[in-house]
Amino acid sequence: MIRNDFLIESPWTEKFGTFNFLHTDTKELFEKNREKLGPEWRYYNEPVTYTLNDLGYRMEKEMHEVDYDNYIAFFGCSYAYGIGMPLEDSFTYITAKRAKCDYVNGAICGASPDFVYTNFLHFFEKVPKKPKCFIFVWPAIVRTFYWYKNDPIFLIPNNEERATTYWNKAYKDFIMEESHIHNRFKYIRSAIKIICESNKIPYYESTLYQSEDFSSKYTGITVPDKFHPVYYILEQDPKVLHLNWGRDIIKMSKTEISAHPGTYCQHAMSDNFFTKFGHLLND
Repeated sequence: MIRNDFLIESPWTEKFGTFNFLHTDTKELFEKNREKLGPEWRYYNEPVTYTLNDLGYRMEKEMHEVDYDNYIAFFGCSYAYGIGMPLEDSFTYITAKRAKCDYVNGAICGASPDFVYTNFLHFFEKVPKKPKCFIFVWPAIVRTFYWYKNDPIFLIPNNEERATTYWNKAYKDFIMEESHIHNRFKYIRSAIKIICESNKIPYYESTLYQSEDFSSKYTGITVPDKFHPVYYILEQDPKVLHLNWGRDIIKMSKTEISAHPGTYCQHAMSDNFFTKFGHLLND
């Protein structure tokens, strides 16, 4: 097989194959939710599969099979990856199909803004032909990553399993000073802006991780109305639960649900893109 390393190889062990469970969407969690929600839940008898290419990205094609004369490139974390739902309901798949073009999904679960930027640069320098549009779905800005033995290691401050080393403790102290993370994120976005505009390539930014107040105050990034999980109606009817939430429901109580965004959110993200920025594909 011809291998084109246009993206940084995924650090996760799952590569090149089809998997029934992945990352937060575990078999144990599914079985627990299946028992709790019963046959009316969409995913009770409907499988979710993850097909990964040989670099470990959730794409239908290998990198050398993409139509580089007509494609969009996506970068982000699990929200752009589409964890907890069928590929056909993911933002990347829906948007590419509506645009009638191919796609590269450079999103990685657990990714940070600086990894998104690094992966974007790697892709920009290596890809044979630039896309019709770059789309960025930004992760939480408090995340970061570092290189260890040629692999990217993601640091997620609220993940206690990864908060045991001194390096992690020092990073927690670092991000407590908000100006650090805001300035870093501003630098990353400014660099992407310069690269895309100087090469006359349209780009679009969105986020589901930040609050609306954060985005309007610090970034100006488009936050689709009521898409962030804290704004979801806590609909717990199993028949419609998938509209707001993916299959990986980690917590569900009378006042709180924790999972990745569901099919409604993914489709609505695509609607928002075409309403506000669809003209970028034709300019």
